[in-house]
Amino acid sequence: IGIVRVNFVGGEIFMRKDIKDIVKTAQRHNLLVSCITNGIIPGTRLDIYEQLLSDLYMVQISCNGIEESYNYEYNTTRWLKAKRCIENVVKSTSTNILSFVVTQNNYNDIPEFIEFANKTKPTIIKFGTICWSGKSKNKQIEEYYSTIIPQAREHIARARIKYPNLQIQSQLDDSESTPLWEEFINGYRPYEFYFSPEGKDGLYLSALGIYYPFPLLSDNKNFQLWQMKDDIMDIWQNNSILKDLRQVTFKNSACGKTNC
Repeated sequence: IGIVRVNFVGGEIFMRKDIKDIVKTAQRHNLLVSCITNGIIPGTRLDIYEQLLSDLYMVQISCNGIEESYNYEYNTTRWLKAKRCIENVVKSTSTNILSFVVTQNNYNDIPEFIEFANKTKPTIIKFGTICWSGKSKNKQIEEYYSTIIPQAREHIARARIKYPNLQIQSQLDDSESTPLWEEFINGYRPYEFYFSPEGKDGLYLSALGIYYPFPLLSDNKNFQLWQMKDDIMDIWQNNSILKDLRQVTFKNSACGKTNC
């Protein structure tokens, strides 16, 4: 039906014993295959996963911290092991993204994270923001966007100057390293398409066989689209939730109207 790429996400996908079979099946059907991993399992067992890693179209390695902030974010004491595993995965993949979600606990470690990335040499470094859920307090959100994000943005701006050789993408600013920048500024593709892809350039199929517009919306039952047994093309073309989402633009949002 014309799908180009499948992206396997978790949890941690390498906890599946059959992940090699899953990837081979997708590739046999001429699909590009990518994944998101913390790198620990494949980086520890290159004897098992090195060929699989090299065959993947792209691998995103999550590293939401450095040293103590990494240990805090992942509730572990394994930073030194994680560091070696991340380095192994980067070396074993042709195209990779080292991603960092900015939080209240790790934003001041961005310079050290960039230094680590400069030594590791990923294809892309990508900074993202927290996806706040309804459980979050308004005060937390306000502090995050008014205090934490501006400081993180400054760290990233200085990193771009210090390390011009690195490709640093960020959802926190509008740099020329943002994907499709040339298309944004020439009006070819809406700015919000990259930052809000929900139901516009892909769908998410959960492990329970339920379609959602995007992984980060899958904890909200209001965004359940349909079951796996239903026709995917019918969902894509006719589902009312997707139609509503596609009408949403940044320009017409509350933030957009205030030029936020």
